[in-house]
Amino acid sequence: MKKSLFIFLGVALASGAFAQTVPQKVKTTVHEKQLKGDIREKREDQKEVRKDLSKGKLKKAKADHKEVAEDQAEVNKDAAKLKKDGVAHPKMEAKKAIHNDSKAK
Repeated sequence: MKKSLFIFLGVALASGAFAQTVPQKVKTTVHEKQLKGDIREKREDQKEVRKDLSKGKLKKAKADHKEVAEDQAEVNKDAAKLKKDGVAHPKMEAKKAIHNDSKAK
């Protein structure tokens, strides 16, 4: 009985100590800036594709869509680097940051 009480008390104290520690943010500002820039470029290229399609310029829209695919590949690479560094949802955080930056202006 005494032994189980001490084990329970030790586990309770250890879990309390772990619960109070705050995970440290990893310095990933360079990759975050690259990701935000890539997302902005992709959005601009998507707008061009939509304009071309609405005007009936299919060849130009197809060429512009290839640029969109390249931008998406860059976004995925940057997001993979950030995930490797410990960021849980890098794309969503970058999109929210872009949205907040545009709201502030």
